[in-house]
Amino acid sequence: MSLKEDRRPIPIRRNRGRQWNQNPHATIRELGSKLGTSHTAVLKHLRAINKKKKLDSYVPYELTQLQMIERKSKYASLLLRNKRLPFLIQITCDEKWILYDYRKRSSKRVDKYTPPR
Repeated sequence: MSLKEDRRPIPIRRNRGRQWNQNPHATIRELGSKLGTSHTAVLKHLRAINKKKKLDSYVPYELTQLQMIERKSKYASLLLRNKRLPFLIQITCDEKWILYDYRKRSSKRVDKYTPPR
């Protein structure tokens, strides 16, 4: 292996490095491909200028027609089940209830000490 074959990451020039201000929601890999450098070089540069990824607003989840039909049928079966045996009067002992939160949130790059919105 010669030194010519081993490529070093191209440094990000200041005038080309303003891409994240145009689209702060872009990923590091997208920025790397736009700037023509590796994603690790972009990450190092963003860390050097104190940019950090913070979560932004929630992204609404769109259901397909099949998913809506399935949810309606499950909702109807749960209503019928609750009429037969109300679950609110049941007592649980030594069991854990786990809440699954599948909401998605977008993210963007902001200054390191900027509070999230």
